[in-house]
Amino acid sequence: MPIIIENLSYTYSPNTAFSHDALKNISLTVNDGEYLGIIGHTGSGKSTFVLHLNGLIKLTSGKIIINDIDLSKKYDYKKLRSTVGIVFQYPEYQLFDETVEKDIGFGPKNLGLSKEEISYRVRTAMEMVGLDYQSIKDRSPFELSGGQKRRAALAGVIAMHPKILILDEPTAGLDPKGKQNILDLVKTIKNASNATIIMISHNMDEINQNCSRIAVLNDGQLKYYMKPEELVNYGREVEEMGLELPTPAKIAQNLREQGINLKKGIVKQEELVDEVIKLYKGVQN
Repeated sequence: MPIIIENLSYTYSPNTAFSHDALKNISLTVNDGEYLGIIGHTGSGKSTFVLHLNGLIKLTSGKIIINDIDLSKKYDYKKLRSTVGIVFQYPEYQLFDETVEKDIGFGPKNLGLSKEEISYRVRTAMEMVGLDYQSIKDRSPFELSGGQKRRAALAGVIAMHPKILILDEPTAGLDPKGKQNILDLVKTIKNASNATIIMISHNMDEINQNCSRIAVLNDGQLKYYMKPEELVNYGREVEEMGLELPTPAKIAQNLREQGINLKKGIVKQEELVDEVIKLYKGVQN
């Protein structure tokens, strides 16, 4: 079932001198199984938006329906949070239990599942994120490397079998190789589970790699909600918000400005390479 959001607004510290409108009348629909990217400058409302989706921020204005759960009415919090999993920035700081196995199994245990089901979910979640079950399950999570900690934290959310997985800046603080590893891992999870993925990032290149649509937030408002190849047509407006277009799109734009006739809507590296090769072969012929 899709995620339906209608006229969502949210104000921090209402009716005080510190009142701040974090979200302003946002409406959009996220299709089942979609990979949605959310991008915007710091303070644009990205985190406030996604925290509404699993009830961490209570809905005060507008309407949200997730898998037939209407958040504007009384609903089952446990059902919602088993449906929507959130991986926060620096998720390794969320680890707390004495062993990796217990930490990853904490969420499924709270769902009241059997020991056999919990064990199965822990084992398969660890395998999915690339952690060896037998060699790591009894270790303290605090003894793991930084990359292993992040994978273990992600496994803890996956073990809940969420239908919707939200990732808030999942590559924050990682080197380029670590960032790519996490993005590849998210892609693997998407292909294996067909979950709906919602990923927040400041980096348009990261968002652009796999997302089918991008939501651009600016000062609490939804400015654009479209496919990556459509969004590049609004490059100037996006840059005025303090954001950058994907690198292939910027290169293509610079080449066009130099008189090279490249097609519009280029957002991926392979598309740019293919177009340049076609032009080169045309010149050679």
